[in-house]
Amino acid sequence: MSEKKFQDRPPIIWLLVDDDPEGEAMVMACGRALERLMGWRFEIKELRYTHSAALPDYIMQESFAVLTQSGRVNLVAPWPDIVIATGKRSVPVERRIKVLSQGKAFLVHIDFPGAFGAEDFDLIAVARHDAIPAAENTMTTGGVPHLVMEETLHEGRKARAEICEPLGAPRLAVLVGGDTPRRVFSPQMARDFAADVVRFAERNAAALMVHIGARMSEEAARAFRDTIAVWNGGSRLYAVGDGGDDPFFGYLAWADGVIVSGENAALCCRAAGGGMPVYIHAPKKLVSHKMVQLHRDLYEKGLAVPFDADGALTRETHPPLNAAFEIAAEIKRRLEENEKG
Repeated sequence: MSEKKFQDRPPIIWLLVDDDPEGEAMVMACGRALERLMGWRFEIKELRYTHSAALPDYIMQESFAVLTQSGRVNLVAPWPDIVIATGKRSVPVERRIKVLSQGKAFLVHIDFPGAFGAEDFDLIAVARHDAIPAAENTMTTGGVPHLVMEETLHEGRKARAEICEPLGAPRLAVLVGGDTPRRVFSPQMARDFAADVVRFAERNAAALMVHIGARMSEEAARAFRDTIAVWNGGSRLYAVGDGGDDPFFGYLAWADGVIVSGENAALCCRAAGGGMPVYIHAPKKLVSHKMVQLHRDLYEKGLAVPFDADGALTRETHPPLNAAFEIAAEIKRRLEENEKG
């Protein structure tokens, strides 16, 4: 399969998404990157799972049985040429599509799908900090794919001009994550982080555009809000769950710099996706060893620096980071190799 093969008809591309918003964003980002690179459109297939999706892959093998009736009704022929998905639950579905397409579907899985049946995938894209052993069908990326792209920033800038432009420059986007599966972003951590943000804003006479993610507990979010409230240099604050349109892309589009909490890989990579200076807040009690490795990679590439409340806001920009374009380019390369072979 290659660009040459699809001169007569474009490929059928399925993006498999479910109820995981971060996973959906990664898959959508790869679809958009492939569309920009090759001009190929994609179809979105929404998956809904039964309880059997929690069973190990060696039990479910290749099957649509992990899906509800509504989740499988749109998975019908003509079968796709390319499938892009992420998450462990979709693995039996992807492998079943491969069988039904008589082995022709090119399966792309973001993140490691597990050792069982990994050889069935044509491309497994894994972030470098996850340290997965190399294999013929794997690639490592500089971070994770995300939707911070030229078009989303352009749309965000227009949509948020009314609330962000009056703040005046310099403007700081502050991206606050929250709890992780193994670590808690406590209210005290939130207070300390917010106090450091205020200190940095005072030093640099900057306005603040704060975005608090869905993983932050109500208590920690309240602690952050209360501490930020002392800053009178201009601010906007939105927490997921507040209602209304999410200003995330607008905040990034208007930002002269980004301060990001460093416990979440996707959030750090989105922060680095806009090309503006990035400052990573990474207290030892909050970040895992994998995140330390990701931060180190970003620092070495000049894409971010450690957050210092007494530091100065720089004007240096950097190339946007987005693994979606790495993955799209690798899909193109492997399809061309398959055609030659």
